[in-house]
Amino acid sequence: MSPEEIDAILDLEPEELGIRIIRNARASETDNIRFGNGMLAFDTIFKKEIGNTSNNSQQVRQKLKLLERAYREAWSWLEASAFLIWPDTQNGSNGYRVLSRRAKKMSVEEMKLFADAKGLSREHLHPRIATKVWSEFIRGQFDTAVFIAAKAVEVSVRDKTGIEETGVSLMRSAFKKKIGPLADTSTNEGEQEARMHLFAGFIGSYKNPGSHRDVNMENPVEAMQVVMFASHLLHLVDQVGND
Repeated sequence: MSPEEIDAILDLEPEELGIRIIRNARASETDNIRFGNGMLAFDTIFKKEIGNTSNNSQQVRQKLKLLERAYREAWSWLEASAFLIWPDTQNGSNGYRVLSRRAKKMSVEEMKLFADAKGLSREHLHPRIATKVWSEFIRGQFDTAVFIAAKAVEVSVRDKTGIEETGVSLMRSAFKKKIGPLADTSTNEGEQEARMHLFAGFIGSYKNPGSHRDVNMENPVEAMQVVMFASHLLHLVDQVGND
């Protein structure tokens, strides 16, 4: 492996390199990187990736040390994302891993989308949705995560106002300019009306469809954006009347 090839791999993020590891492992059903029951070991995979190093220069050997660390970072991400799991207690404690159901099922493109969604942090979500939404999200149930987040916005508005309406109608009543219980009368009427449309549009777009039909949201990046927006709206509801 040349210094240029190593540099190209070192430029990859752990997620990108992890996907490369999974892709190569899935394509290696018949070669010698797999052991009994499809087990994988880091050292074997790494040696397979870098090839013969006996004739490498001092410069390459130094870069290979950095490369091994990069691969270990990628391996850790794969385990944290449940792409690599313990085959059993004994083999797992000895460093062996197997591909998870998720790793076998997802296409490379789906893995890339999953990696792109790494920005969703439970700590950054509103407490009202953090646990449930995060649990669904990491299981890949993106449409369920979005519906739970959107429903939480609706329930939060109803709880705070006591208005016995649902969906878009509830948002329009709660945020109606000048008279709505959640209307921010410290701002001008245009901003109050914009806030009403903001909440009504969100509920109409992301909560109502999930109430009436199956919504197949398969893009984790889109789901992450919607969930974070719901979290922001929940914080806005908390602020009304509390400033």
